[in-house]
Amino acid sequence: MHKVIAVIVNYNKPFDTLRCIKAILQNSQKPSTIIVVDNASTDNSVSILQNCHQIELIINRQNKGGSGGFNTGIEAALKYKPDYVWLLDNDAYPDTRYLYFALATFKQYPDTGVVGAQILDINNHNIIVELGANICWDHIGTTPIGRRKQRVSQHYTLQVDYVPACCMLISRQVLETVGGLKDFYFLHWDDMEFGYRVNQHGFLVRVNTRAIAFHKPYDQPPSPTVRYYDIRNSLRFYLFDSRHIGMKLRVIIYDIIWTILTRPFSKTPLDVYILYKALADLLRGKMEKLDSTAFWCYKVSHSEHFILSSYLPLGERIVIANNLSKQEHSFEVLVHDAVEEGKLANQFPVRRVNHCLTAYIKLFFSNLFGQKILISTGYYNILDILFRRRAYYDGYDLIKKPLSLSIFWNIIKNRKKS
Repeated sequence: MHKVIAVIVNYNKPFDTLRCIKAILQNSQKPSTIIVVDNASTDNSVSILQNCHQIELIINRQNKGGSGGFNTGIEAALKYKPDYVWLLDNDAYPDTRYLYFALATFKQYPDTGVVGAQILDINNHNIIVELGANICWDHIGTTPIGRRKQRVSQHYTLQVDYVPACCMLISRQVLETVGGLKDFYFLHWDDMEFGYRVNQHGFLVRVNTRAIAFHKPYDQPPSPTVRYYDIRNSLRFYLFDSRHIGMKLRVIIYDIIWTILTRPFSKTPLDVYILYKALADLLRGKMEKLDSTAFWCYKVSHSEHFILSSYLPLGERIVIANNLSKQEHSFEVLVHDAVEEGKLANQFPVRRVNHCLTAYIKLFFSNLFGQKILISTGYYNILDILFRRRAYYDGYDLIKKPLSLSIFWNIIKNRKKS
């Protein structure tokens, strides 16, 4: 009988963690110990998890990210001298026979060092989220296997470059030879680098299609902060951790120099701001957690006056206005017709504007000497030309909204045509 230690990292999601623990305990082959690492949660996670007697709870005093949290758990797990360590995201839930089939893979292929899962969409168990992935060597990125395809019902085993850390079974020999994840990655590309390092040491990474876990899809648009980790950590991997010389040259010439020169003219100018920050931190050796005050996020001040664009969907204007009102900020909501004015006038300060340049210029000069921020849509319109300080709301934060040269020119051309 093999000795397996499960490691889960929790950050402000105690009920997800409890659900993951329940799924582990329902496995046909149970781990001998479940270690939960709380990554300095700011909610009541610790008090909730302390009441779960099936686990060993470790409390990190600072948030070490996914990689640092897993390493804390791996270090504790190795003290038990296990045969395998099982890493799990707290929002990933293994099928009842995951561990049985993952262990069978090690038995069938003795050169295996890591076994992943056929990860299925947690909301649709017939759709694949990922069957492992391979690292690209002609551009920055990865090639996920099976993403958005139908669930694989046949039994076979794939050899891949890496598997996501959301459900990963690792042999003790690998951990003692290769080491764990690299703490300074914090989030993203830590499992890619780990899989690459495992392969470089002569172990193989495999996925057994019968070893199944469930996780949400990875397809949602990433926030600017997530993009920062993706860019910084992918640059770190290709430039410093991989041994592919040709790729290092490509990254420097195309992904850094060419992007910096051309991205101000693109439709996604925020990317170049993120790249500047990611590259600067990388070259200064400032890895691990991003500063809490990333310059693409607005620190909301009570001295500023917020203007909610009439181009924002009405529902978004109401949500943002409610938040600003609760925090007693100065703001006004722009509306473009009598219907919207009637719905909002009794709740918030409202200004009606016609969609014409004269109305916008009047609006601009009426706020010329105040500290104002226009909260606009994800795309651009004529208002964006007039307001120096712009932001858009991504559902959680106000994100600075840089205006690229090409977008500026397109707005002018479209305005002339209309």
